[in-house]
Amino acid sequence: MFQFVDHFIVKSPTCFLDHSQIVTWLKIPEQVYTVEPRENLNPKPIDKLPTQFIWTSESSAAFKHELATPEILQLINNFLHNNYDRSDSGINNALNDVQELLLRAAKRSLKRKIVKRRNHISNPTNKKCMV
Repeated sequence: MFQFVDHFIVKSPTCFLDHSQIVTWLKIPEQVYTVEPRENLNPKPIDKLPTQFIWTSESSAAFKHELATPEILQLINNFLHNNYDRSDSGINNALNDVQELLLRAAKRSLKRKIVKRRNHISNPTNKKCMV
């Protein structure tokens, strides 16, 4: 995969962000492979964004401890011993199972990031009517 990376830049964080932006340019091979369209392809509706969690210095230990609980170990064991099909639906089922066990462990061990939404009324005359 690294042979396709042309440039890789890590930008320094701005005063408004607590993380660094990563920018990558990829080399595209001259021959582009085409994929035949599949018939009867019904795309799944877009899911909600996953829950966001706050990561602190204690989060790593708490998450590892939760991964060692009997319920999560049972989910991991079920995943490892399940023979998923090598079809699209089998791969999706495997990914859904991994996502489920990671989300269960995260919800029990990590603090959730709560996004507060404010109602925005753009017209000032409507603000007076609301009061």
